[in-house]
Amino acid sequence: LSASSSNQLASHVYNQPGAYEAQCTVHCPTVVFAQTATVGVAGPSLDIVTTPQIYFIHENITMPEVTFEAELSNSNVSVSEITFHWRAELRMTEFLRNDLLNIPQSGTVNITGSSNWNVDWGNSIAGGNDLTVHVSASHNGQVLASTSMLGFQIYGRNAGYSSVFSYAGAESMSQKGELPWFLNRLIAQESWVTQFGDAPSATQGLPTAGANNPSNPTAYGFGLMQLDNPPATSRHIWHWQDNLDEGIERLFHMRDRTGTGSGAGALQFWGQQVQQWDDYNDAQAAQGFPTVPPPDDVIYCPVPGDTNCANPMVFSFNPSGDQKTMSDGLWIKMYNGAEAHWMNWNNTDPDLQVPPYWSYRPDPNDYVRKVSTQNMSIYQEGDD
Repeated sequence: LSASSSNQLASHVYNQPGAYEAQCTVHCPTVVFAQTATVGVAGPSLDIVTTPQIYFIHENITMPEVTFEAELSNSNVSVSEITFHWRAELRMTEFLRNDLLNIPQSGTVNITGSSNWNVDWGNSIAGGNDLTVHVSASHNGQVLASTSMLGFQIYGRNAGYSSVFSYAGAESMSQKGELPWFLNRLIAQESWVTQFGDAPSATQGLPTAGANNPSNPTAYGFGLMQLDNPPATSRHIWHWQDNLDEGIERLFHMRDRTGTGSGAGALQFWGQQVQQWDDYNDAQAAQGFPTVPPPDDVIYCPVPGDTNCANPMVFSFNPSGDQKTMSDGLWIKMYNGAEAHWMNWNNTDPDLQVPPYWSYRPDPNDYVRKVSTQNMSIYQEGDD
C-alpha cells in the first residue's frame, strides 16, 4: 500500500492497524531534503465503561436491573453496523463455596446497533462476590476488539421481619397444616431473622453464614434457617423464601421421621422412651419393686441457670396451660443436631452401675433454652 501527494498539507487515512513508513521530501533550488518516519496505527479498542459496583437482589426476590455499556474506539465502522457479543460469569466463592452462573447459559447475547446490554436473568435468583463481564465487537463476521471487566458483585437485601414470619407461618400451614409455637423463635435464634448480612441489624450483604457444625467446621449454615446438612443449594442461599421452604420441610422431617434410636424423629423417639419407662415400671411393680417417677420439669429463663424469672418456659411430662411437651424440646434440639438426646430414658448405663433413670442433657450451647426464651419483641422494631 502506497500513496503520494504534492500537497503541502497532505494527509492519509490508514484503514488497518499496523506500522507504516512515511516519507516527506522537500525540494529546494539546489538541495533535496528527505525524512522517513514510522507511523503506528492503533486498531479498534473496546472498553466497558460501566463503573464497577454492588447490585442487590431485592427483598421481593427479584434480580437487580443491570445495564452494561461498551465503548468502541479507533473504528471507522458505524455503531449501527456493529454487533456486540455479551456474556457474564457470576461466581460465589465466599464461605468455601464454588457456585457459578453463566449468563446466558451458553453462547453470547448478540446485539446489533447498540453497545448497551440490559441483562436478562431469566428465572435465576443468584448472587456472588465476583461478576465478570465479557464483550466483543464484530463487523461482517470479523472481530474488531474484545475486552472483559471484573469488580461487580451481587448481594441480597433482607425482607422485613413481618414478611419473614408471615411467609414462614403460611408455608408451615401449607406443608403440615400446623404452626409450631417455636418456629419464629427458632428462625431468630438461627439467623437474627436475616437472610443476608453478618449482624443482627443487617439489611443487606452476602448470605448470612455460620460454621455451626462441630463435626465439620467447614460446613457453613446459610440463610434464615441456617441450612447446612445436607448443604444449601445456591438458590437456598439467595432466595429467602426457598430457604424457609427447605428449612421448614427439614424441621418437620426431624419430628415425623420413623426409625429406631437416634434414627427416629422427635415424636417416635419420645414415644419409645415413654414406652420403655412404662415397661420398666410395670415389671418393677409386678415384683413389688420401686418404680421410677416421670422426669422433672425442665424450666428455662432467658438468663442461663435462672429458674425464677417471671414467665419461665416449662417443658413437662404432663404439660398444662402454657407448658410445652418434652417431645417439643427434643424436636427443637434435633434441628440443631442431637448427637446426645436432650431428654431420654436411660435403662442401660454400665458405667454408672445404677438403676434406669431419666437423663436430661442440655447441650453446651443451651440451644433449647435459647430458642424457647427468645425475646421476640426486638423483631417488632424497624420493620418495613
